[in-house]
Amino acid sequence: MGFIGDPDIPQGHIEYKYLLHQWANDPFWIGNINQRIRYLHISGGLPPYRFPRTMIQQFWVAPMHPEARTVWYKVLIQKIPLQKCVSRFRPPTSSLCVLCHQEETIEHFVYSCPLKKTIWDTTLAVNLPLYFLQPVDFCDFILHLRLPPNTTIHSTLFTSCATTIHQIWCAHWKFKLENKPFHEHPIVRMINTRIASIHPPPPHSVVIDY
Repeated sequence: MGFIGDPDIPQGHIEYKYLLHQWANDPFWIGNINQRIRYLHISGGLPPYRFPRTMIQQFWVAPMHPEARTVWYKVLIQKIPLQKCVSRFRPPTSSLCVLCHQEETIEHFVYSCPLKKTIWDTTLAVNLPLYFLQPVDFCDFILHLRLPPNTTIHSTLFTSCATTIHQIWCAHWKFKLENKPFHEHPIVRMINTRIASIHPPPPHSVVIDY
């Protein structure tokens, strides 16, 4: 890209149309512009990197529903409206988890709340039976896109995690705002349905209905 002082640009009177033309024709803009812009502006997209470079790239191209990607992105950049944040603006509001009444962190909100942990265990057993990750490693992936060395990365891992996070998010806020019961079975059923819409099960496979 040319700038003032570039020998290719006539010195003296500067034509802004020329500068704009040079800028618009820079090789950077060739290809998928939206993904390039998103990648540069996300937290971790520029040095120092918060997320592993290859993992954040896979996050943006992995098959998942757009709303699920949006919610997971909120988790990655830690923009989740936790109870302790809400309680600052509404003092009568408790800072504890609305489901289990324990201290609410981002990890607790997404994964380690006992009512949500059972959903994760069931979903992973059905959709990712060959991923033998310890809970601490799995949390590290959900929150920071980090996995232990030599872990096989498959698109189903991203799809399953994004879908589960999104459905837990929806069920959480329906419980909090609409007093709708937070029950494992309908949530897991919805998760499996939406994952199957992206990764259909192979023919003659056994589909577990919850």
